[in-house]
Amino acid sequence: MKTGAFPAPFVLFLVFSLLVGGAAGQERSKQRGIKVKTAERAVFTGHVYDDLWAVVIGINDYEHWEDLSYAVNDARAVKDLLIRKFGFRRDHVIELLDAEATLVNIRTMLGGVLPQKTKKGDGLFVFFAGHGETVDLPDGGNLGYLVPFDGSTDRNEYFATLLPMTQIREICSLISAKHIFFAVDACYSGLAAVSERGMSDQTRQYIGKLAALKCRVILTAGGRGEPVIENDEWGHSAFTLKFLEGLESGAADFDGDGVITSGEIATYIKTRVPKLSENRQTPQFKNLTNDEGEFVFLLPTSTRPAEDVVSRDASEGGPDDAEALKRELERLKQENEKLKQQSKDTETKHETEKKKESRRNDAIPPPP
Repeated sequence: MKTGAFPAPFVLFLVFSLLVGGAAGQERSKQRGIKVKTAERAVFTGHVYDDLWAVVIGINDYEHWEDLSYAVNDARAVKDLLIRKFGFRRDHVIELLDAEATLVNIRTMLGGVLPQKTKKGDGLFVFFAGHGETVDLPDGGNLGYLVPFDGSTDRNEYFATLLPMTQIREICSLISAKHIFFAVDACYSGLAAVSERGMSDQTRQYIGKLAALKCRVILTAGGRGEPVIENDEWGHSAFTLKFLEGLESGAADFDGDGVITSGEIATYIKTRVPKLSENRQTPQFKNLTNDEGEFVFLLPTSTRPAEDVVSRDASEGGPDDAEALKRELERLKQENEKLKQQSKDTETKHETEKKKESRRNDAIPPPP
């Protein structure tokens, strides 16, 4: 044996160790790869809603206010997206366009029909595209209004003919649905809201918990004095364009969990509409109550179809709920008109009796 040479048994041991160590190293590499994969966000597949409802309102041709160009198109595009991609049943998406969107019809649908139709496990999305107005309050602050088709331009008649934002909160208290999300493509101030909403990465990690909690939130196109930017090239307003884009493309799903929350679409819009409008619009996202949940749009690219976000398939048969809702709306309108007429008849009767009483008193000679 030459000096410094390794014994044969030692060489065999060294070769064996290298082979085992290499295999172990390869195994450790595979394990590290597996760990990275398990750290990725899983797609949310839990149950969210028993049923989904929506009301889309769009007004181009106002009775008294300046006409708009694309509000009706905005409303129709939102309706199409909800049905086509997010599992809303066609007969559960109610449309009020132009002359249909009167103050009585809007109030009746939101405060009369939906409270009777929705249940505690449901989700309700309300979209409004039209004019908004703001007035200053005597003790400071301001109050926002949504302008219906027949709203007056006379400030003295605002409260009687426009929809005050304070009533949006009252409407929310009438509806038992778990989640209510208002998206308002109008610019005004005075939201009557509780607080500004934000969406952090940590919050998004608990989507299951957020889906279980109640929520009443509102996303608006801009503040007081800010114009609603419409563009012929887009065929939409800046707000609705980015709203549709964020949901349609899934780009608003920032964490890739297959779910777009109301907070995520708000973040998407708030970071893009100012740039698109050259800082003439600053969208706002706020709580209407102290509830902490999130409205959820389940993307169809998740592990199951979008229809499965609700317990009842969107394509199932049965009575046409949209027609039933329209009939219910018409019935409530007729009842409302009947009550108004009865009130007028009562007032007329009282006035007649007062006049008769006055004539009788005039006919009685004064005492000597």
